[in-house]
Amino acid sequence: GNLLEKLLDERQPRLAAHLKKVGLSIKMLVMQWFLSIFVTVMPTDTAFRIWDHLFFRGVVVMFEVVLRTLRLSTTALLEHNDDMECICVMKAKMESMFDADPLLNHTTDDGDRLDASRIRT
Repeated sequence: GNLLEKLLDERQPRLAAHLKKVGLSIKMLVMQWFLSIFVTVMPTDTAFRIWDHLFFRGVVVMFEVVLRTLRLSTTALLEHNDDMECICVMKAKMESMFDADPLLNHTTDDGDRLDASRIRT
């Protein structure tokens, strides 16, 4: 599998299992997020704050933001048993992310902070 799938399996196993059960590939879910570096899927100011961190810390920030966004959406995602419903949940979540702080200011205890060496493998 890909790195993002492995990270989700390790850090959020319940959500990873649910997404697999409903047939939603994490790659499909986040492809547009990565291709646009978040600018087309969330408010521009939020995306630009992510970019600041991305340019300062590197690509690891993209993976952290994805993991954090999924963590913040877990309850809503677990309530849906259809891949398209889960996609709609995430689309709405991304569009309503007017505050970047919950995505960027997290502790090492929540499991979303990554060691950059994990991304380079």
